[in-house]
Amino acid sequence: MIEDRFVTVWRQLYSDQSVQNGLAYLRVSSDAPCDVFVGIHRPENRLALFIEIPAKLVSGKVVYPVCAGFTVEPELIAPGREGRVRIVLSSVSGTYDDVFKALCEDIVSRMLKATTEADALTVFLDRLHHWQAFFRKNLAGLGKEEQQGLYSELLTIRDILAPKFGITAAVSAWTGPEGANQDFVIGMSALEVKSTSANSQVKLRISNSRQLDPSGLEYLYLLFWLLDVRPSGGVTLPGLIDEIRELAASSAVARELLANRLVAAGYLDAHRSMYEAVTYFARECRTFHVREGFPRIAPEFLPSGIGDLRYSIEMTACLPFEEDMLTVLDTVGNNYGG
Repeated sequence: MIEDRFVTVWRQLYSDQSVQNGLAYLRVSSDAPCDVFVGIHRPENRLALFIEIPAKLVSGKVVYPVCAGFTVEPELIAPGREGRVRIVLSSVSGTYDDVFKALCEDIVSRMLKATTEADALTVFLDRLHHWQAFFRKNLAGLGKEEQQGLYSELLTIRDILAPKFGITAAVSAWTGPEGANQDFVIGMSALEVKSTSANSQVKLRISNSRQLDPSGLEYLYLLFWLLDVRPSGGVTLPGLIDEIRELAASSAVARELLANRLVAAGYLDAHRSMYEAVTYFARECRTFHVREGFPRIAPEFLPSGIGDLRYSIEMTACLPFEEDMLTVLDTVGNNYGG
């Protein structure tokens, strides 16, 4: 497995002190269509991953991602290997080595499926552009509210959408991590998911004006999860992800989409231990139809120049718009063609 190979290579690099100034490196795998290496920049001890490819593949049209978490630089290889170029991915510091290692493993595992050096370069750059979304988030891991929010979205996949539409369709509909206005889009319908663990008056927190904007949709529903947060007795965030991965095991499309969306949502297995001290238990899920009269701030009524709008809605104000979950799924399914 590529993960085991990485563990061995990183261990060898850390123990080898023969290079004190410069880039110490080792080959990761000989199975990729191009040369792939990992390394350590010394004396800073910054981690690196690089590939070596024909220089003719690197044209002026190549767009290298710019990110606060890593740098990407092309380098001509020393005389004796003319005509080849090295594309070097480097961490900016050693603070988040676990994240950078996960990035490297993801890139290499996908490059092993490439058949040509040109394909390998495309995969290399595509994965970096994909990971840019993660590096814009908190590299130290998800905060409590972010963990709970992700849990409620994954709970929606496992308990609501997958049983009705199948796991591939359910994960495909999960568009929130990719920057969509709503968490799930199914045909011409959308679902926005909210949750709380509060025991007092329940409020639904809306983080931008587009979340409850039904423009361009046939139906928009707000799903609200009431969760108990406990030190034990429920299901952890990693535990729920394991369950969904098992559901997706038989579908290559679902596995790929799930892996991509988790990264975009800010979740890494490298942070797994951070999320295992808290478990969740779903007390109930309620569904509200966002239609005329629903308590919301419509984007078209906002004065010009107003941005980053956040507000809350008391759940009692949503009760006149509540609909049965089975009815909602039937409506969405008919609208979707499911």
